[in-house]
Amino acid sequence: TGATVTGALTVDNAGGDAILGQNLSLVDNGKVKLGAGDDLQIWHNSTNSFIQNNTGSLYIGGNTGAANTYIRSNDGEINIAAIKNAGVELNYDSVKKFETTSSGASVTGTLGVSNALNVTGLTTLSDSLLLGDNVLAKFGTSSDLRIYHDGSNSFIQDSGTGDLFVRTTAFKIQGSNS
Repeated sequence: TGATVTGALTVDNAGGDAILGQNLSLVDNGKVKLGAGDDLQIWHNSTNSFIQNNTGSLYIGGNTGAANTYIRSNDGEINIAAIKNAGVELNYDSVKKFETTSSGASVTGTLGVSNALNVTGLTTLSDSLLLGDNVLAKFGTSSDLRIYHDGSNSFIQDSGTGDLFVRTTAFKIQGSNS
């Protein structure tokens, strides 16, 4: 019902393809090795599966006629989608949270930033920008203008060499009790 080969099996089909009529089954930790120096290896170790590239770049995708490319954590959940002739989407529990667009990127939901968030160019916010206590909104190349709240008090601090201007058609200062 089959053949057993001890040692290496060499198939020389004079430059043609070697075609298997059924599956290629390997034992745990048995590797599929591709390239003259075993450059690409694919294997399973009884717990996890691996694709290891030992040289150059690793490209995953289709040819020019292929559709989209997906990375899934299980059969029904797409985590990363590379959309043909469009953008890339990152999903959480199959719900799109981040996507690249022709003009930049979009985030759906809350964007948590643990260090600095540098914003350049024109940015539009469709909701509030929420900053925690003692988190400064800094403006200018040297962060000359700072706006922040320390948990008790609110501050507008200008430490630049120029003046602080407030421009408006009517200027009113009103206490919280109106």
